[in-house]
Amino acid sequence: MDTPLSDEECQIRISELIVRIENAAEEMVNEIDKEAEFEADKFLEETQRKMELYDVYLERKQSKYATDYNLFRSRLQNSKRVEQLVERDKLLLNVVLAVHNRLGNVDHKAHRKAYRRILYSLVLQGLCKLVETEVKVRFRKSDLRIGMSVLKQAAEQFEKMSGISVNILADTEKYLPLESCGGVDIFNIRETVYVRNALSVRLDRVLFLSNPLIRYLLFGLSKHRKYYDLSFSADENNIYLLSYKSARERRPRKETKIQRTLAQSIIEQERLEDE
Repeated sequence: MDTPLSDEECQIRISELIVRIENAAEEMVNEIDKEAEFEADKFLEETQRKMELYDVYLERKQSKYATDYNLFRSRLQNSKRVEQLVERDKLLLNVVLAVHNRLGNVDHKAHRKAYRRILYSLVLQGLCKLVETEVKVRFRKSDLRIGMSVLKQAAEQFEKMSGISVNILADTEKYLPLESCGGVDIFNIRETVYVRNALSVRLDRVLFLSNPLIRYLLFGLSKHRKYYDLSFSADENNIYLLSYKSARERRPRKETKIQRTLAQSIIEQERLEDE
């Protein structure tokens, strides 16, 4: 039978037990702290990763919205620009049609002498371009009589200029349409080479060459263009060019009165903009 412990032994054992319990508790607390710290670090890393993914997502969304906005704005501006260009083209077309109508309404009978000189010049120019010994000319039906009256004179002048004798035949089967506004078309005898000298065709050439000038007179200078090339000519073989970086630096080959007036207005406009 075991002997009972004394009070001192009991006190020592109780102290040892308390120490063991405290050590075990301390170990458990440390283990819990480590697990809590691990979980906290893990949660922080997960949160940071999610925030980075969210930032990337948000940046992409912002970039997409910015791109969509810029595209929408660009399309809106382009649509307005296209509408403006369409309206300008309509106005320019109305000017061209008005000029054609005015030319078509000219009474050639009231200006018979002037119109005869025009036909003579057009026939002579056609002969010089074709340089054939036998040609066929085509007038409007109403101009046939006055047109035939200039053929002999034109042939004689062409022979003096080139030394080539030419036989001119008037086409009495086909005629220029009324829309041609007069003038003459000249063909070689096989009709494989020709010169279009109808007044409507000549007018179209002048309108085409003077298109930049007409646009300037109608709409003014474009603020979006740095270089200008304004051309005007009454003859496709004698084109006056005005090319320059600015009106102050222009170096024209030839200047007409209308070009000088135009250049002066450009200089005045630039001076006002500088002020």
